[in-house]
Amino acid sequence: MDLTGEHKPTIISVGVGGHYKSGIDRLERSLYYEGWAGDMKFWRNEYPFGCPEHGGDGQYNFKVYAFNEQFVKGTKVVVWADASFFCVHNPMPLFDYVNVNGLYFFKSGYSLAQTATDRLLEYAGVKRDELIDVSEFATGLVGINIDNPNGKKFFEEWHRYMQDGMFGGNRVHDEADSKDPIFLFSREDQSAASMILYKMGIKTCGEENDFQAYKNTGYNPEKILFFIG
Repeated sequence: MDLTGEHKPTIISVGVGGHYKSGIDRLERSLYYEGWAGDMKFWRNEYPFGCPEHGGDGQYNFKVYAFNEQFVKGTKVVVWADASFFCVHNPMPLFDYVNVNGLYFFKSGYSLAQTATDRLLEYAGVKRDELIDVSEFATGLVGINIDNPNGKKFFEEWHRYMQDGMFGGNRVHDEADSKDPIFLFSREDQSAASMILYKMGIKTCGEENDFQAYKNTGYNPEKILFFIG
């Protein structure tokens, strides 16, 4: 992937309050250490321009705002990494994948039936029973190529779901989100993103390439690009 243009591929993150700013600092140091030659854009103890504070139906809106700010500037390929992530190998293979395929996500281990609120189901026009075997995708590490049809469509939909308040919900079980026995808890922006991918017919987004992050630092250390901690 070309890193010589005016708008280099960019890795982004937001860290507001608590240990999140320190996490951003560690992520930045790790990227430098591993030789990342693209751009980085981090927000420390601030939100992207125009983004409301985290909370309520606006939970994790800052991810969409952060992506959008880069796209408006002309950057085409952008990867988000949570502040809890740190790089252990140069992430260029991940950017190469996003450049070609348009999107990158890795599976969370839950089904979308377990994390979609009743409100999200109604908004999307989907029944919970049809999602039992549908994987939920994590949004701790997300890649989007806005020039790719899949990347463009996904981001436009994620932005719409955000604007319509579909990132709400409780991270612990809350019957206000759903009384269905299958439902466990909401994953806010993550559940919304997974619903969009499902409706787009996308069942895999590159997680089979071991680009995803792991909490177990002993897991396949020669291939994994990021760890969580």
